Parts: sequence; C-alpha cells; structure tokens
Amino acid sequence: MTSSQDYRRQYERFYAEMRNYLWTVKTLTILADLEEAIYDAFVDTDRIKNNLKKLESAIKDTMKDDEMLSKAFNELKEINEEDNGNHYLLLHQVEEVDRDENKQI
Repeated sequence: MTSSQDYRRQYERFYAEMRNYLWTVKTLTILADLEEAIYDAFVDTDRIKNNLKKLESAIKDTMKDDEMLSKAFNELKEINEEDNGNHYLLLHQVEEVDRDENKQI
C-alpha cells in the first residue's frame, strides 16, 4: 500500500531540486498540475502518471546534466510505477480536552 504521504515526501525532494532552475511557464504549469494531483486527498495515479510524462519531456535536457534532479524525479516516478492502486491517507489524531478540568482524555 502506498501512503499519500509517500508521494508528498518524494515530491518535496523533487521540488527542492526543481527550484534550482528557471523554467518556462508551460513547465511550471505542468509542475503545478502534478503538485495538485499529489496533494489531492484521494491520489489519482493516472493523473500523476500523465503529468510525470509531460514533465519528463519538458525537463529531460536539464536532467541529463543534473544527477540530483534526475534522481529525485526518477524516485517520484518509481513510486507511481510501483503503486498498485491501494492508497491510504494518514489522518491527524486529535486529542480531546475535558472542558471542566482542562485535562486530556
């Protein structure tokens, strides 16, 4: 099973490498679409795959010269390729407080 958090963590590593360059508006639009697909509560692997293909085409020349960018992209792509469609979303746990005594329950 793949956690949506797995996608998010790897996307953030990849994004950190992308920030080292100036990109065209078209490339940034694809990147924004990819980010939206990854941060959606219900991960759409097909949408992510399509955006990864478009983005790979747009940044392939830069990836040839930048090993770190290439590695981060390939790791994100691997998560998507290995994803079998079973996803889960980690929910934050909320601790309740007793109003009368201000104690945690």
